[in-house]
Amino acid sequence: MMRPARSPLKYRKPDHYLQPIGWLFADLLLMLAMLFLIASTGYFPKPQLATPAKKSVTPSAAITTPTSPVQESLDFNPVEFNINVDYVTLLSDHPQSAIADIQKQVKQQKRLWRRHAALVLAFGGASSTDQITTADEVSAAVYHALQGLGTTPEITVAPGVTISFWNTRYYKSSLHDVEPDLDLSIVELVIYCFSQTNS
Repeated sequence: MMRPARSPLKYRKPDHYLQPIGWLFADLLLMLAMLFLIASTGYFPKPQLATPAKKSVTPSAAITTPTSPVQESLDFNPVEFNINVDYVTLLSDHPQSAIADIQKQVKQQKRLWRRHAALVLAFGGASSTDQITTADEVSAAVYHALQGLGTTPEITVAPGVTISFWNTRYYKSSLHDVEPDLDLSIVELVIYCFSQTNS
């Protein structure tokens, strides 16, 4: 007596909310690879040191003191915070007020004071997968707003306090967070800064 042939196992489709997880890990892996590549290859320009004016001194009075140039390395402890974004205005043809508000919120972050931003990641907030495309557009517009802070080497944010977005890099791939308590008006910023070390 022959046994009936077993029916092949049916393919079970994963739940729809698990599908973006693979892409999220792929993006995060790519981001980490970029960070290590940038940190190890010296991709960031070294600061230009001012050459002091030469003084004429007699050989007997000449004193030589060793100087240590300042080198910038990447601090792998990022500054993370959320900003509120008027995304309707930001994505419109006249986004100036929304851009100014984004820049103001960033300049108020005291953890960025006296720091030089090296790499910026912006995660657009979305409450469902239907909002991912718009969340990506919002994060791209936030990058554009932050690039406006890099037009000068330093920006004064308080008396005697500056921040710098000069030569800052922006991770311009699509980054977003999908959580029920998020919406398009919330953007998470992850900012890696330079750490000053003497060599």
